[in-house]
Amino acid sequence: MKYLNINTPFITMLRKFLPLAISIMFIFPVIAQEMEELPSGFEGVSWTKVVPIKKACFVRFDENSLVDDFAYMAAIPASVFYDEKTKRIYSYPLLFYDDYKKGNKEELSLNARQGLDYFMEDWLTYCKNLKEIEAINVDKIPWKAENYTYIKSNNIYEISSQIALHDWSYSDDAVIAVVGNVAYGSYNATSGELRGKISPKEIKEITLTGIKQDSIAPQYQDFYVPDGYKYIKADLYWPCKSWLPNFMFIATLGLLQGGLTIPSADPDLQLYCYYEGELMQVGSSENWNILVGPHEELETYVFNPGKWKAAIVDIPTKGILGERYGTIGQRLIDIATGKVTYYIDIKLYPGEEVELPSVPPFMARNAKFELSWKGDGKLGLIIVDENNVAVGIATATNVSKQTLHMDQLGEGKYKAVIIQLNETNSTIEYTLKYSWECKLPKQQANYLMNAAQGAVYASLINAPLLYVEPDKIPDCIKEAIKKLGIKNFYLFDIGANSSVKDEIEGMGNIKKEYNDLISIYKDIRNKTKENDIVFTTIDPWTYWLVEKLKPEGEKDGALYIGPAAYMAAHHGAPLIVVDMHSQLSKAVVWHNEWWKKHAVRDEEPNVASMYLTGREVYDFLGKVGLDKPGKEESIITVAGQFDIGTPWDRMFAGVAYAGRIMGTPVDTSYWVARSIFYPAVIFANPALNKDGIYLINGSKS
Repeated sequence: MKYLNINTPFITMLRKFLPLAISIMFIFPVIAQEMEELPSGFEGVSWTKVVPIKKACFVRFDENSLVDDFAYMAAIPASVFYDEKTKRIYSYPLLFYDDYKKGNKEELSLNARQGLDYFMEDWLTYCKNLKEIEAINVDKIPWKAENYTYIKSNNIYEISSQIALHDWSYSDDAVIAVVGNVAYGSYNATSGELRGKISPKEIKEITLTGIKQDSIAPQYQDFYVPDGYKYIKADLYWPCKSWLPNFMFIATLGLLQGGLTIPSADPDLQLYCYYEGELMQVGSSENWNILVGPHEELETYVFNPGKWKAAIVDIPTKGILGERYGTIGQRLIDIATGKVTYYIDIKLYPGEEVELPSVPPFMARNAKFELSWKGDGKLGLIIVDENNVAVGIATATNVSKQTLHMDQLGEGKYKAVIIQLNETNSTIEYTLKYSWECKLPKQQANYLMNAAQGAVYASLINAPLLYVEPDKIPDCIKEAIKKLGIKNFYLFDIGANSSVKDEIEGMGNIKKEYNDLISIYKDIRNKTKENDIVFTTIDPWTYWLVEKLKPEGEKDGALYIGPAAYMAAHHGAPLIVVDMHSQLSKAVVWHNEWWKKHAVRDEEPNVASMYLTGREVYDFLGKVGLDKPGKEESIITVAGQFDIGTPWDRMFAGVAYAGRIMGTPVDTSYWVARSIFYPAVIFANPALNKDGIYLINGSKS
């Protein structure tokens, strides 16, 4: 008889794994239950998966007060917080609330309520029903929810304590932000005067030529700019007739100011200089001749004397009597040879540089320059920053003095370049007067930084944000600390100018104190390991009206820093306010000043200015450790188009993935929310209805 060998490999393996298998049978239901309860969340722009909470928070927008801005920032850690256990962000929309504005058509750009309604329609569709709406200084909410929580106060310390007590039952940690009075105005006005003389020089004229070749390959022509020449004008044209330009102007109500040309051509003009050993494009002109006529014009500051290049890029055209361009001889030659010749007339203007003895302070605003002179000469004025960027230009030749107003200057040295604009044989005596003022003292700006940076940090550690005064802890904050059982504090006191630290230490342990912005940026990035950056400004909202496309005014109580901080909390990114760093405050000036004058797109932006300011931004990012070698950052700018000029985003092309959230501060709050919750609200699109949709013709849009 054969006996079963119970020591076979199979039985031995069964003995080892049977107890484990039985244990798994008992444990599995528990694991399955936990897996069901573990929220999956969605992947989007945030630094980790987001679990939407069926809730919304509204803060009454007040363009004349900063209470709403501080209230918004105090609500950020409650509306977006990271949970270490589940490795998820839990979040709901945080929105500025505004009523419909009644007005004429041109004020439609100020009516943000319509966009707010659109977002809430999608959010409600996604949530099906809201569990709660939290309203801060909002009397009546037009959307339905199961529960409503109202916080009404004009005291920012009280608001922060009520938010903490409502959204936390207890917390070991809290972020403490030192916040005092913040009031925009006119501080420390500065004025000065410079006198000097300019010895006359010849205005040099150069003519370059090129041949139409119906190819986009550039034709380069070299020319030389001697030392002492500071300004260039270049005018490209070709011998032709421009047919019916006046008819075009009348027929299109001024839209088309040019006409058809015989022969047909459409060249573009570019200028280059050698800068620090490399060829740098300075500017470009890309007119369409039917719009402005058969010519291209460029004017630029001389970034560097020496070898320059003019380039013609020929846009291919197909080849009918009117205005003549070029001489009869030039046209006859082109007819005889069957060619189209392009001519570039270049004028080089001499000048001299004078450094301004006064240095603009933090948040220098309302800068004014006036250049007057004696004699028969004509002078122009260019203001140039430390990065060799011409941030302001006044070169009109039909004036008796040059006046230049700039809304802002950066924190650093500037020089005035005095340009000789006409031929003269005599020395020209000039007087340059200048003035500016500070919009906001830096200590007050630090209070805004404490709140904004504290909000981002608090969201990462899932802790409430509490405001304290520079010299004491308000009673309402003491009460919140006791009720929540807070033991540890993260103190945000940029500049370390407060005296409240000892009192805070009497209530618990200061785990870490932040007195500078750079250490905050580094700690935020170390926590999330993300490569994103959020830029914004504390320059108040510059509003504009429909079809005018220019600044109409400024609202000192309306800021973008709240929505920008909410965005930074989701991206796990440093929130960088350009006004707070001297390098960035200088870099942003050209973008703002240029865009305020040219938002109508009447000319192309100066390429060299974009390059040099972009290089300055990245030099700053490199110094503070935010430019990872070989990596392209995601850069989000949250600001109005006239508060950080639109070219700012464009200059990052090729080195970063750059984007912009703009509009009114209310607009930015719901656009930030729509961007963050896009993976959820996209399914509110009626076209995705599984039961189909009903379409009709003839309805009114």
